[in-house]
Amino acid sequence: LNDRKILRLCTIPIKWTPPVEIFRKINLSTFFFLDSAGVSASNENSRWTYLSISEPHSVIRSDRQKTDPIETLGRILNSYEVIHGNGEDIPFRGGAVGYVSYECLKHFDTIHLRKKPGLNIPESYFIIPNDYLAFDLSLKKAWLVTLSEKKTALKNLAHTLNLPARTGGFRFGRAQANFSEETFSKAVNKVKGYIREGDIFQANIAQRWHGDFSGNAGALYLKLRKINPSPYSCYFSFPELEIVSCSPELLIRRRGNVVETRPIA
Repeated sequence: LNDRKILRLCTIPIKWTPPVEIFRKINLSTFFFLDSAGVSASNENSRWTYLSISEPHSVIRSDRQKTDPIETLGRILNSYEVIHGNGEDIPFRGGAVGYVSYECLKHFDTIHLRKKPGLNIPESYFIIPNDYLAFDLSLKKAWLVTLSEKKTALKNLAHTLNLPARTGGFRFGRAQANFSEETFSKAVNKVKGYIREGDIFQANIAQRWHGDFSGNAGALYLKLRKINPSPYSCYFSFPELEIVSCSPELLIRRRGNVVETRPIA
């Protein structure tokens, strides 16, 4: 433990600006937007939004290999000791933000995954931010949270705020699914059989839709959040890919000794 690197986390109150306005200005290859896009900011599940505004402190990328990405992530996070400079009650006080793919299941269970054509993307990707903004949508307050020196963080914020808003639209070609109507019906009947036998009580038969996309993925995200405002919306930008998502579902949250889940099913 004596070899752990010391990082100091500083929280600086800043002038309130709607998160989407600043999101439109971000011009980075790697950043995240954890967006509580739900229509009711008074709802505790739609209260907080986070947006990274500078190059990350570090990036953890896992390809299709035997190494457990969560074990790797834990080892990296445990190599740091974060000292909090003040006591602002912001739920996310630094850490890793990213995704874990379905294929990472092999690291958690003894299930054998069948080899199927998949997307050529990393199995997991995490960003440890240097500077990010925390927005309390209920109180309309905002903070700059940083591992950088205060002057550097404020300089990064000023640079971001002075950037022009990104413009441009997007175009999505005709979408095609990896299921035909016949094969999807067969899958549904197969699941019904498993339910009758008592092997399972529910299943998620997922389809992958694909089509040609051109334009601004950020614009696509803003269109999606307008159509489907959800408390757990997000946009991720990585060098190889971008992710847009809107979900009402809280998988798991721990606050102190309380663990909470809000699944859809």
